[in-house]
Amino acid sequence: MDSSSHVAGTARTAANWRGRRPAAPLKYVVNTHHHFDHAGGLGAFAADGATIITHDVNEAFLEQSLAALAELQKAIGKSS
Repeated sequence: MDSSSHVAGTARTAANWRGRRPAAPLKYVVNTHHHFDHAGGLGAFAADGATIITHDVNEAFLEQSLAALAELQKAIGKSS
């Protein structure tokens, strides 16, 4: 499954997965590359406790992006 480009859509996808497969939680998400249309929703999976697996060259960028998203959501009083 793809994380899509935004957290809200990915959060719905993750909730759908949990509803259909409660015994098989999403533990890992493989990110193929950093482009926004594939990585924009990773924050929803991370907030849900999934480990994001990506190539070493993407790691710093994704860590910064996910941290910035979490700070923004905290500032405006929302969760993923």
